[in-house]
Amino acid sequence: MPKPNSSKKDDKIKKPQHKGKKKIDGPSEDQLKDEEDSIFVEFTKRPLPSDKEVKQFDEYVNEEVKEGEVNDSLSEIYQDDKGAMVDVAKIDIRKRGFFSWLLTTLLTVFIIGASLFLAYHYLYLPTLTDSTAVEIAIDGEEEVLVGEEFSYVVTYKNLSNVEITNVDIELKYPDNFIVLDATSGSDDGRRWHYDSLAANFNGKINVKGKIVAPVAYTGIMLADITYTPANFSSEFKKESSFVSTVSDTGLTINIDYISSVMLGDENDVVIRFKEKDESFLKNFRVTVDPLENVDFINYKPEDATTYSIIRPGVFEVAEIVEGEGEIVLRVKFTDKINDSEELVINFSQADTSEQYKIFDTNKINLDVIKSDLNLTLIVNAKKNDQGINFSDTLNYSIAYSNKGETEMSDVIIMAVLDSEFLDWGSLSDLNDGDVSGNTITWTGEEVPALETLGTDDDGFIDFSIKLVDKPNEIFPEKKYSVESYAQYRVGSSSADAFLSDSNKSNVIINQISSDLILDEQIRYFNDDNISVGSGPLTPKLGQKTEYRVYWNISNNLHELNNVSTFVNLPSYVSYLGKEKTSEGTLLFNEEDNSLHWDIGNMPIALQRASAEFTISVEPTEEYLDKIMILSPGATVTAHDSEADIDLSLKGSAKTTRLEDDIIAESDGIVKE
Repeated sequence: MPKPNSSKKDDKIKKPQHKGKKKIDGPSEDQLKDEEDSIFVEFTKRPLPSDKEVKQFDEYVNEEVKEGEVNDSLSEIYQDDKGAMVDVAKIDIRKRGFFSWLLTTLLTVFIIGASLFLAYHYLYLPTLTDSTAVEIAIDGEEEVLVGEEFSYVVTYKNLSNVEITNVDIELKYPDNFIVLDATSGSDDGRRWHYDSLAANFNGKINVKGKIVAPVAYTGIMLADITYTPANFSSEFKKESSFVSTVSDTGLTINIDYISSVMLGDENDVVIRFKEKDESFLKNFRVTVDPLENVDFINYKPEDATTYSIIRPGVFEVAEIVEGEGEIVLRVKFTDKINDSEELVINFSQADTSEQYKIFDTNKINLDVIKSDLNLTLIVNAKKNDQGINFSDTLNYSIAYSNKGETEMSDVIIMAVLDSEFLDWGSLSDLNDGDVSGNTITWTGEEVPALETLGTDDDGFIDFSIKLVDKPNEIFPEKKYSVESYAQYRVGSSSADAFLSDSNKSNVIINQISSDLILDEQIRYFNDDNISVGSGPLTPKLGQKTEYRVYWNISNNLHELNNVSTFVNLPSYVSYLGKEKTSEGTLLFNEEDNSLHWDIGNMPIALQRASAEFTISVEPTEEYLDKIMILSPGATVTAHDSEADIDLSLKGSAKTTRLEDDIIAESDGIVKE
């Protein structure tokens, strides 16, 4: 029996046909079930989508939704009232009306006009009538040396858009300013008048001159301009100022004198002067203020060519020559009014009208002694205070002279040396005076001439003593100086005569200078055994070796000024830089292959300063089998202001043997 499904014709089920509508029946339940099974099988066979595929699908759906929304919006725009699409080519575009165009034009013109009016009213118009739209300013040098020529430049501006009239510019110079030249248009170099200055006019006045005044003098330059703006009847004024300070005189001045003088004796006050490295003084005058009990003697040494005497007590130096010059002022006290008298010595220079302006003043005090025996103490050929160093030898000389009207018998002369830093074991005295504590005494037994001193008899007692070596430790609270004086009495007077000042010589205080030390080292290894150099330790022909140079300065006694260290390196030594300093500035001069380390002031609180840098050598044939000098030895200079002494120390030469590098083992001889 044939299967029901064996024929396609059998599968077809004929349905009655209906006119008008065609009915399509849906699938049967079995067909739906078979289709679901088929879809399920197909679904289970496909792999699950990845996250990326899901994300891409979401993005695709969103894009389709957006596109649909846009299409719907456009459809609404281009549909007519009945919902039908409009033909864009046939749309009638209406033109703007005349009144709309006119309104827009009027609005634009109004905005532009309002902007121009506001700009005119708030920006331009004020400049036409602003009475303050005028400026005046001064430019110059803030720091100058005595006698240094410089210029004040006065700039004036009319910043308004109209002219100003009846313009007067007046300059008020510092009291010690000397005018040398000025812009034309002024009769006195102080006032300039202009009938008018055009709108937006700029002008300058240049005044060249110099200041002659003491150090730290502050000169104030003033300038003012008065004017009347156009369409104004009132006068207006503007002012400006500029300050210049004198930084140095450019001249070193020292005065040598005996602090104690005998009444009626002639004594010399020696004024020494010398140009500094930077100086603009070419001439000057020295004037001593007169005292009623002092005579200035008209005296000039035969070999003195650096000055002329205008009158006793007034000296003229027409030209400062190279090196140190000196002026000898000879004075004599005719009466003892006070125990001590002050001499005031002024240094000045003339201006263009021959008015002298003072740029320095020195004051010295002289103790006036009324005595028959004149005693003068001299230390190291000087009669006044001076600086000394540990281990120095002090050479003393006591000059005595009977200035009385009668002879003196049994004269006793005593020298007092007050200091804990004297080595009394080193005392050298050919007269073999008696030593007791810090005192040496001579009588007629040691110096026969002292048994009887006739009128105008004189003589000398000479001796010397050394200072101790520098102690290991310095104590600032101690008195690091030697104070010395001589005194006398005659046999008929009591021992209390030594307590009087009337028979005392001048007092000399020798300050022990600061213990300035320079330590220079050239190293390949530092103290931590770390290499600070490079290249062959033992120099080799044609190969570069680098070394590190260390400079250390120490000081702990007095404040030092103008501290500077320098060295001239050999021509074959190259400076590589890499410098580092704790204080000051290190500068290299290529022209002479020199290094300068300028520290300036070094107070006691700053006990140590250091600098370091790198050098190199590349030996050539001429140095084969030789030791090369790396540094001839650095030099440090300074001025001890308390001891008033210039200090200078030079280190020893440094070679490729590296004398200060205990880690480096090299003979320093250049090898191939």
